[in-house]
Amino acid sequence: MLTNFLSFNLNQTYGVLEASGEDAATFLQGQLTNDIHQVTNQHAIYSGFCNPKGRLIGFFIIIKFNESYLLILPRSISESIHKKISMYILRSKVKLTMQDEAIQIYGLLDKNKNSNNEALPKNHLDVLNSNECHMIKLQGVGRFMLVGLKDACQAFIHENPELLVNQDINLWRQEEILSGSPNIYPATQEAFIPQSLNLDLMDAINFKKGCYTGQEIVARTHYLGKPKRRMFIAKAQAELNSSIGDPIDLNGQAIGHIVDLVIYEGKTDLLIELLLDHTDKGLTIDGHCIELKQPSF
Repeated sequence: MLTNFLSFNLNQTYGVLEASGEDAATFLQGQLTNDIHQVTNQHAIYSGFCNPKGRLIGFFIIIKFNESYLLILPRSISESIHKKISMYILRSKVKLTMQDEAIQIYGLLDKNKNSNNEALPKNHLDVLNSNECHMIKLQGVGRFMLVGLKDACQAFIHENPELLVNQDINLWRQEEILSGSPNIYPATQEAFIPQSLNLDLMDAINFKKGCYTGQEIVARTHYLGKPKRRMFIAKAQAELNSSIGDPIDLNGQAIGHIVDLVIYEGKTDLLIELLLDHTDKGLTIDGHCIELKQPSF
């Protein structure tokens, strides 16, 4: 039984792309920034999907589900990602299917931030499986995701009556941003290289796995120099009139972009990508002072 937890229905927030077939692992290995062979029944991964120029088109949480792989991503780009990845299938024996209806997704937040419950995975990206329902420990403190077949997930919720699936989704989004977990949306597709969103720092890139789409640019940034841009957690003590993807200007110079943004309880939490040589300067957005913090991994 889970107590002191908040739960969130994420089915309108995230979509699910299933990769199945005997060539599924080989196919994904040739498309993703991370090593698909690290995905097991007990461990999930984060990974990016780039265009040939090394710019991110999508960012996923990936889990093993029976003999398939589930790629969890924002619902707003799930259809476009499905079409884009499908272009690379050619003769591979792999099937890509949108599973937005069959697969359910819930978020769980530990209000005490320190639960030690046997029903929960212990370590970052560990997975516990039970009755077609997978529990994943996400980046950050006290954040979990429940993924599985509709009946199995709803049974889990009903077995834990203190979980009320009517929480404000903006609270979940706030915790996601405060954990330093990026997402890619329609406005930011092809806007960032993986390192500028810290994918290398959060083990979402494997530099030993071999070729994948965009690999040459990503590897060059890694081996030939340090990234000039990084992603930071930011906060404004006001409701900003800004949007995801908006540029951040300093004295008329574009020094970064808004990666993610949520307004909750009168304040704005953001993930912003910035030129590193401008992080120690006073930053304002919409005339409001911005507090910066480096994500911890």
